[in-house]
Amino acid sequence: MPGGPIALRLGPDGALHLIEYGGWFKPTTNNAVSRVVSRP
Repeated sequence: MPGGPIALRLGPDGALHLIEYGGWFKPTTNNAVSRVVSRP
């Protein structure tokens, strides 16, 4: 089974925070914590 986003939260500043899991059965370096900011 491939990995993907496992948690999404909208922060008080309006930024989207997400946790991505790289894979379920094998160790991987594809895990990430990301912050997405939209500016007009």
